[in-house]
Amino acid sequence: MDQGKIHEWDAEPGEGSIKNDRGGPVLYFTVDDLMIDPDEIHPGDTVSFRIEGPGRAAMVNKA
Repeated sequence: MDQGKIHEWDAEPGEGSIKNDRGGPVLYFTVDDLMIDPDEIHPGDTVSFRIEGPGRAAMVNKA
């Protein structure tokens, strides 16, 4: 699993992005990709995730 920080999170549409600690492009995710309650996620939080295709993160969880 990779790690990074929540770059943006908008709870209303349930969409956000992650900056990977390894660098590269920002990865996008939706509320369906979260392994935690969406109310527990905030910009700047460190998370673990799996890269699933170009520009997509899945299995997002607090690190």
